[in-house]
Amino acid sequence: MKYFTLIAALVLLASGTVRADWNSVITADSPLHWFNFEDAGATADDLGSADADGTYAGGVTLGSAGLVGGAASFDGTGHVLVGGADLTGDWTVETIFKADTVNGGASMGIMGADFTAASRMALKAEQWNSTERLGFTVFGVVDVTTEVPTPSDYSHVAFVGTSAGVSVFVDGVESGSSDVATALSRYVLGAGAIRADGSLVDGLTGSIDELVIYDRALSAGDIAAHYAAVPEPSSVVLIGLGTLGLLAIRRRR
Repeated sequence: MKYFTLIAALVLLASGTVRADWNSVITADSPLHWFNFEDAGATADDLGSADADGTYAGGVTLGSAGLVGGAASFDGTGHVLVGGADLTGDWTVETIFKADTVNGGASMGIMGADFTAASRMALKAEQWNSTERLGFTVFGVVDVTTEVPTPSDYSHVAFVGTSAGVSVFVDGVESGSSDVATALSRYVLGAGAIRADGSLVDGLTGSIDELVIYDRALSAGDIAAHYAAVPEPSSVVLIGLGTLGLLAIRRRR
């Protein structure tokens, strides 16, 4: 039993060390909103300067494993209501997430709008219609599908919006872009929009580990640095765990 206790302790030590790096990097860049989905109860804490806590509703399950602590899993009917107004000017959204394009809808939003508003925009995990590509939509105006595949495993994805358009970065590398410029809707998370009756447009089937919003355009260097801080298994720890496992087996024999 003591071998398993030691292994568990090493795993916790390693994951905690890397996670501190992610948290310090994000904190240093002063995000406007930062949802890490590690709180319990009905409130999604906003760790950013806006302090605009969200409210969980519907099919959202907390506590699933993410790359940075826990994550929120969405079943296509759940969402987080934030209620923020559109963010104009330059903006950045970075998120660690994955989506289920097999069991999800033909279009799935990461975050989006009040569907009754005059201006309605959504960042898409699955752009219409079952393209399995990231993109964004201004409802009733334009659908933009990038060449970037929808991640089925946790990936670090950043959308950067400026007057020149929107660029998409995956795991620290610019992977797609559009010359269509748009404000950022930040009314609801886990869907493309929410109607007046509370039903969703383009609900997400997938999991969000972290979602961070900035009221400026992060540079390519900033995004690469943030991706470099995303936790991943340490090769040293894995080698050590393998060695301990072999020793435990030999000792038992």
